[in-house]
Amino acid sequence: MGIQHIGRFFKQLQKELGVSRQEFSKNICSERAIYAIEQGLEGVHIDIFQDLMAKYGLPCTYLPAFRDKEEFSAFRDLTDALYYIKCWNLSSAYPLLLYLQSRKYMNSQMIYRRVQLAKLLLLLRSGTAKNTVIMETAKRLFEDANITPKNFEEHYPSAIEYQMLIAYAECLLYKKKISDARSLAERIINALTASNLPPEEKHELLGKAELVLAHILFAAGCYQEAEKTSSSGMERCVRHYNHDALPELICWNALSQERLGNRALAKQLLNDLYSFLCLNYRRLADRIYRIAKENVAETDILPEKKPAPQPDIFPFPQEDPDLIKQLLAQKPPINCAYQLGDIIRDLRIQQNMTQAELADGLCDRSQLSKIEKGQFAPVRTLAGALLERLGLRTNNFSFFTTKQDYEFSELKYDYTLYNLHNEYDKLSEPEDFLRSEEEKSNRLMRQSALLLCASATRDRKAQLARLEEGLACTFQGSWESIHTKKGLTYNESSFFINFLQCYNSLGEHEKALALAVQLIDFHSHKTYEPDARWRVFEPVTYFYIFAQYNLGNYAEVDKVVSGLSKDLPLNDLSNPAYLYFFSCQALIHLNRSTEEVLTHANAAAAAFRLLGNQQELDHFRKMLLEEYGLRIE
Repeated sequence: MGIQHIGRFFKQLQKELGVSRQEFSKNICSERAIYAIEQGLEGVHIDIFQDLMAKYGLPCTYLPAFRDKEEFSAFRDLTDALYYIKCWNLSSAYPLLLYLQSRKYMNSQMIYRRVQLAKLLLLLRSGTAKNTVIMETAKRLFEDANITPKNFEEHYPSAIEYQMLIAYAECLLYKKKISDARSLAERIINALTASNLPPEEKHELLGKAELVLAHILFAAGCYQEAEKTSSSGMERCVRHYNHDALPELICWNALSQERLGNRALAKQLLNDLYSFLCLNYRRLADRIYRIAKENVAETDILPEKKPAPQPDIFPFPQEDPDLIKQLLAQKPPINCAYQLGDIIRDLRIQQNMTQAELADGLCDRSQLSKIEKGQFAPVRTLAGALLERLGLRTNNFSFFTTKQDYEFSELKYDYTLYNLHNEYDKLSEPEDFLRSEEEKSNRLMRQSALLLCASATRDRKAQLARLEEGLACTFQGSWESIHTKKGLTYNESSFFINFLQCYNSLGEHEKALALAVQLIDFHSHKTYEPDARWRVFEPVTYFYIFAQYNLGNYAEVDKVVSGLSKDLPLNDLSNPAYLYFFSCQALIHLNRSTEEVLTHANAAAAAFRLLGNQQELDHFRKMLLEEYGLRIE
C-alpha cells in the first residue's frame, strides 16, 4: 500500500513541512539516501521509514510487507499466540510458537523478533524458566538492531519495540539487576509520555510499563514509591479503558499497602480482586494468588483459595546459531512481493466474497480491482476499512497517514472517553470541524464523524436520530441491507452497538434483543482474529444480557454468563461487572443456592469497588437488601 510511491511520498511530505532534503534526513540517514529513494534507485528500510515519520509526528506509518503467503500466515499465527498470552492461556500459545520456530521464522527479521518477544512473555508468565534462558531470549530481541535498551531515546520506537523494551526491563528484574531494571523502566515511561504514538496504544503501553516499574520498586523495598506508581497505573487503566494490566497493578498496590502498614486496605483489595477474577478469569486469578502468596508479610490477608495446578514448563529447543546469524544480517527490501493487494485478494477469496461485496459502501469495484492488482494505493482509512471487513484488526497494521488524520483519531478517542465517563460538559459540538467540505468528500471519514457526533449528546432520543442518519449514510438503507454484505468494519459495527445502547436506555428491550441476536448471528460467521472477535462480541453480549434480564428471561442470562469462555482477555472490568450484576439477580429468580448468588453478587460488588464506582455499588447493595433481603460486603 503506497510502497511503490515512497519516493513521491517523501517529496510531498518535505513540501508540506517546508523543509529541505538535508533537514528532512537530519539525525536519521544521509541526504544521499533520501535522494536515491526519491529517484527510485533504492528501497527504504523499515527502521529508517519509522524514524522519519515519528520525527514529524506521524505515528506507526507502515504496513508490513511480506515475502510470500507463508510469511503472512506466520504473522497471523503470531498475532493469535500473542492474544493467547494476553489471556493467560499459555497452553494454547505454546504450540503455535513451537510451530513458528520449526518453520525457521519464514526467513524474516520481523517474524523472528516478534517470535522472540512472544517466547519471552510466555517464559516470564509461566514462572518456570531459568535465568539464563530468560536473558538469552531477551538479548536476541536487540541483536544487530538500530534500537537497543541503551539508545532507544535517540530513535522513535514503534509500539512493538516498546513492548520489547518493557519485557527486557522485566527480564532484568527477573535476573535481580534491580538498579538497571528501574533505570530502564523509568526511561521507557519518560520516552513513552513524550512519544507521538496513537493515544490508545500509548496509554496501554504506559500502563504495562508502570506495572513493571511498580514490581521493580517493590522488589527494591521502595514501598511508598511502588504504591504511588501502581496507583498512577490503576488510574490510567480505569480512565482509558485499558484494563489488561489493571489486576496486577492492583495486586502490587495491595502488597505495597501491606508493607506500609495499611493491612485492612490491602486485604480488601486482594479479596475484591480475587472475588472478581475467580468466575471467568481463573488463570489470571491463579497468577494473582501466587504473586500475593510469594510477597505478603502476613498470610492472613490472602483470600481463601483452593490449590491451583502448577504452571506448565515450556522448554523451547535451542535455535540454530547459523540461522540466527543469517537472519540478523539480512535487510529485506521494503518492496516485498506479498503486499496489501495480495493480502486483500487472498482473504476475500478465502471468505467467498466477490469484489462487489467487499467494496460495497467503501469504494468502487473497479477501484478495489486496481488495489488488488497493485495498480492503486488506497488511503489509510480505506485500507483499514477493507482489512477490518475481512476480519483483520487494523492495529496489527499501520498506514501512511497525514497529520490531519492523526488529529482526527485523537479527537475521536477523547470523545469516546468523555462519553464513556459521562463527562458531557467536555463534549462540544464537533460537527463544524467534522463536516467541512473536505471531510464530506471522504465517505469513510464522514461515517466516523457521524458516529462521533452521535456520542456528543446525553439525550438518547437525539443520539438515536443521529445514529439513524449515520446508518443511512453508511448503508443507504437500514439494518436489513447488511445481510447482503459479507462483513462489517469496526466503525460500522459500532453504529449497531450504539443502537443497542439507545434501545435499552429507552426501555425498548425487545428491539435491542432482536438486533443483538442478528449481530451475534452475523458476526459468528466471520473469520475474525480472536482479539477482533471479542472486541465486537464483548459489548454485544453485555447489551444482549441487559435486554434478556429486563424481559425476564433469567435462564438465558444464567446460560450465557455460565458459558463465557474462561480464556477471555480482560479488556474492560465494567462489562463483566454488569454481567455479574444481572446474573446474581437471575440466579435469585431461578431459586439457585444463596452461596451461588452471593458468589456472583460479591464479584459484581468487588468490580464496582475496584473501578471506584461507589454510586453503582451503593445502588446494588440497596437493591439486593430491599428487594431480596441479601446483604453483601
